[in-house]
Amino acid sequence: MSIDRRFVMAGSAAQPDIIGEETRAGVFDVQRPTYPLLAAKLRARRDNLVSMIGVLDQRARLASEAP
Repeated sequence: MSIDRRFVMAGSAAQPDIIGEETRAGVFDVQRPTYPLLAAKLRARRDNLVSMIGVLDQRARLASEAP
């Protein structure tokens, strides 16, 4: 399994946990001060993984194009 695939799977795995925390707290707006801390941390982790996938893809493309 490729590294990119593992990152995608890890990011996707966080989504049900985020939804569960939001549902449990009854707060779905990240701007509200009562938004669950765990959901916010899971969102940040997921977003960082998505960003990392983009960086790795770009580096792989550049490396394959290099002479």
